Parts: sequence; structure tokens; C-alpha cells
Amino acid sequence: MPIVSAIGKDDIYFEFLSYSPWVFRRQVALTFQAGNIFLAGDAAHSFPPTGGLGLNCGFADVHNLAYKIALVHRGVATPSILSTYTAERRGVADSYSKQSVRNGKEIFTLLQSLNTAGVEDAMQGRKNMMAALADPAQRTQVEAGIESQREHFDNLELHIGYVYGATKPPPHASRYSPKFVPGARLPHCWISFPGHLSPEAQVAKSSLLPQGPLMCHTSRSLVQIRFALASGVPSISVAPTLGV
Repeated sequence: MPIVSAIGKDDIYFEFLSYSPWVFRRQVALTFQAGNIFLAGDAAHSFPPTGGLGLNCGFADVHNLAYKIALVHRGVATPSILSTYTAERRGVADSYSKQSVRNGKEIFTLLQSLNTAGVEDAMQGRKNMMAALADPAQRTQVEAGIESQREHFDNLELHIGYVYGATKPPPHASRYSPKFVPGARLPHCWISFPGHLSPEAQVAKSSLLPQGPLMCHTSRSLVQIRFALASGVPSISVAPTLGV
């Protein structure tokens, strides 16, 4: 029994008071807003824990919503800005949920290659795993299964590579690519002094970023930066270390 294995002793008394079945599935609300009610985190989306994407997605939901509510409360923006919340966050949550399901399927395939899927006895599972690793043909399958976990544990593209308004999910969760387009995070680059442009700054200069004057803010003025971007005013954030 898994509980006995987790405790490490078989003479500890315990009693099940209640339980509910867990279903491997993903769910994303059709809308994240109804009037003045907003859904965020697990209230807006629920998917398997494989990849740990639920918490990150929830934090990003609140980050997106908080600055918009703050702008409305301060009278800087009209309430219409709140209607962009679902449009921006639902597609991202949908991508996260699909990746979580994919991660779960891939890790189950790995457990099958190790002959440990569905084995409740820890000692038996270990014996099965060692036997699988000792078999050359089986080990090849195991190595392929391990490689298939890359998107499970290395998924930077999901976290900072998404673009609000995109109609397709990222082609590969592990392959992050900086994007100089509206709706994407402004990629990092180091600021160089006139006449000494870094390679990153040269790429940014030749990109779709505005070539005219930019509004520069410190990292503390996130609300102003977001509003400037939403209103079409070119803006750039400068951190204390001169990073963009």
C-alpha cells in the first residue's frame, strides 16, 4: 500500500476519513470575467500537476489583472481595459493546460518503459526498474522516455515566450525565442553607450521596436509601463543594473 510505503512502517494505525477520485484532465473556463467578477488561478483553469504550470499560470493571471484594476481605480484608464483580461490570459492558460496533459502522458510512457507503471509495491517497482535498465533494448526505450521529459522540466518558452493574442500555442515549450512584437515580453538586452552597441542591442535596433524616442522607466513603475504600452506609447524599462 502506498501509504505504508510512504510512512516506512507497517504497524502504524491510520483510518481513511474520506477520499475523492482524481481524474487526469484539463479544464479552462470559457471566460475569465462576468461583470465585476474575475476568475484567476485554479478558479479559471485546472490541469494536471505535471510540470507545475498551474501556480505559474495563476500568478501571471493576477499580474495581468492587478495593473488593469489599479489603472481603473486611479482614473488613468476606463473600465473597458478590464475586458482585455480574458482575451490575453485564456489562450495562455489553454497552452499551459495542453502542455500539462502532454507532460503527464510522456511521464507515464517513461514509467511503462521502466515497468513501474501501476506497481504499488516500492521494492517490486525498484526491481522492475533495475531489470529494465540492465536490458539493452529496454534501456533504449528508457533513454528515449527520459529525453521526452525535456518539455516537462524545461519550459521557458511557455513562461516568458508567449504572445498575447497568438492563435497557436508555442511549437516547443523548451525552445525560447525572444520576440519583438506587441503582446510579448520585451526581450532582455544590455544597454550600450553611443558608439558601442552590443550584439543584442544591434538586433533590437533592427527589429520591430520603435526607432523614435522611447519612454524610459525604472523597474518600479510597472503600472506606467503597462499603460504606455496599452495606449501605444513606446516604452522601455531600465533596471538598476542597466538591463532592459
